[in-house]
Amino acid sequence: MVKALLVIDMQKEGVYHAYGKEGKMYRRREVIDNIRFLIRKFNKDKQLVIQIKVWITDPKLTSMTKTSPGEGLANAEGSEIIDELKDELYDYVVKKTNYTGFYKTNLDSILKKNKVKEVYLTGINTGFCVFCTGLDAFYRGYDVFLVEDASSTVAGKAFHNKDVKQFTWFCGNNVVKTSDLLKKANKKS
Repeated sequence: MVKALLVIDMQKEGVYHAYGKEGKMYRRREVIDNIRFLIRKFNKDKQLVIQIKVWITDPKLTSMTKTSPGEGLANAEGSEIIDELKDELYDYVVKKTNYTGFYKTNLDSILKKNKVKEVYLTGINTGFCVFCTGLDAFYRGYDVFLVEDASSTVAGKAFHNKDVKQFTWFCGNNVVKTSDLLKKANKKS
């Protein structure tokens, strides 16, 4: 069975600068380390790794700029993948202009072309782009898993925990930890 790891919005403006808002990314170091580990594991297991990032070329063509003006602008330094993950191996890079990785992108066709059945969500923000992408994957019939310790928010622990609960209400109780995926792989070996 083909699986896909989605690395969502791990861009400098969100991870390093919390989109210019007060606060910082909850568990930043742990989340980055877990995502790096999962990227390498999925690559080793010959599974799909897809980087999804906000890439707005015309702010008039997206509703995201109504809530977050100036974020995700194409070719801006803040839109670059963070330094800790930029040299990792990605099978695809999907550029999006909305919260979900599916809206007006080729993500669904990539998943179908590669016969993906299971999608694993990582990145930021748990309750926005990660959730929206997961919900759209669920609607399209994929088995969707939120990797709780490889996803985060710039709004802090309480919001992250609320967002994880929201995921279970809409996408099922498919919340896993990085260590769960390692145990699962070791059982198959």
